[in-house]
Amino acid sequence: MFRTLFSKWSIFVALIRKIRALESFKISANTAKGQNLTTPGVGFIVLTGPNHPYLGTDLKNLHIFDDARTSLFVMAPRSSLEVITLLIKLMFLHTISLENLPASLGLIRSQSITVDVERGIDLVVDGALMSAKSIALESSQTSLRIRCGQRYPTSEGFSSPSKDAIRIKRLPSGGSVSMLSGKPLPFFNHATEDEFRDLFLALKDSAITSNDFMALMILSAFLALFGLYSDSSPVIIGAMILAPLMGPIISLSMGLARGHILLIRESLKTLATGIGLALLCGIVVATGIPLRTLTQEMAARLSPNLLDLGIAVVSGMAGGSCHTREELTKSLAGVAIAVALVPPLCVVGIGLGWMDREVILGASLLFTTNLVGIAVSASLTFLALGFAPFRLAKAGLVWSVSLLALVSIPLYFAFDKVLERNHIMDILSEPDVTHHLRDAIITPLAVHLGHETVIQIQITSRDLITGHDLENVRNLFIERLGRPVIVETSMIMRR
Repeated sequence: MFRTLFSKWSIFVALIRKIRALESFKISANTAKGQNLTTPGVGFIVLTGPNHPYLGTDLKNLHIFDDARTSLFVMAPRSSLEVITLLIKLMFLHTISLENLPASLGLIRSQSITVDVERGIDLVVDGALMSAKSIALESSQTSLRIRCGQRYPTSEGFSSPSKDAIRIKRLPSGGSVSMLSGKPLPFFNHATEDEFRDLFLALKDSAITSNDFMALMILSAFLALFGLYSDSSPVIIGAMILAPLMGPIISLSMGLARGHILLIRESLKTLATGIGLALLCGIVVATGIPLRTLTQEMAARLSPNLLDLGIAVVSGMAGGSCHTREELTKSLAGVAIAVALVPPLCVVGIGLGWMDREVILGASLLFTTNLVGIAVSASLTFLALGFAPFRLAKAGLVWSVSLLALVSIPLYFAFDKVLERNHIMDILSEPDVTHHLRDAIITPLAVHLGHETVIQIQITSRDLITGHDLENVRNLFIERLGRPVIVETSMIMRR
């Protein structure tokens, strides 16, 4: 087992070293039934019998050896990354099937197949090396009839399948043939003109301020506001899914990636409309509801840090990827939940209604973090997937990355405070601290860092705790932390 694994790994490493030398070339395949394929590929495999023990484990499962058809597997990756993924699936994961055929692997199964290679290709047939530009493949079957008695009836003859099996829909075609043929494989995919046109038209529609957008924005804002006031996470999650802000932000990302001024302008106009509506709804609700209690859901959106920026960046990457592939659009709801655009915006509106500066600044920083993080990371995703050349993306990305760096400064200091609070809590949770007062138990509850370090603790004791005891606890904290502190204590008496 270990020898087989080592051999597989050796072959895998050897193939990876050759990836840089791979070039796509035009492959044309035609079957006896009139089916044809033209794609830029890096090679193909023909199976008519038992195959290679390392690379062919999954391919063998896709081939039927007794149906008088030849299986032609065309490897047509768009990038080096797809080659690596295909090799891993073939050699280690064994996850390839007809229902889960990789986008870089095509299958044609027919009784006869003609393959034309424009530049010629080196072939290995039964161990012999040869070269050709056109290859004709034809499969024929001879059968051996065995009589096994009356219990097992014999068939009178063998009938070969009448239809070809074709699995080539996801292979590069159209404009990709000329774009990829005769060139080294890029590390990331390069989108074709057709793919870019479809995506650009969809994002252009998302950037337009429509009546539907405004209606959904108002409904999601009110839903988020009621969820914030009632401290209900499920209601807030529903508002995240309903909110339409993700569309214009992704459109803005494409505008930045392509340097498309019109798309950037329309996206910013739609975003400004949505932001204005959400703030107006927040002000109306905050002034109309006679409650000024900061709920936990509101407070949770007032102290963003670098972790929130990381969430926004990953969400932007996911959002950009989901828009480029139709089969991934069902995941957009999860992206909207992860990044949470409308709730912090509504908290800003509540802060404006209350005229509370801390609420306004904290929630505004979180919303700005989410907005900038998504826009920048989605732009980089479009750039990596080949939907924008770097020369067009350079100017927009310089500005957006600079804004992202600017936003990161307060987030860094906020994250540093989180680390400091956790460090203090770890010190206060040590056994010799939590059992300092005779039989009493000291439980640290929270640490607040500002102009003064405030530590909230709970003391559980059978005896009465005096002011002298509390001063001893405070002095112990000052000694351990090396800084002056204020201790806020709640006491529980046990009898």
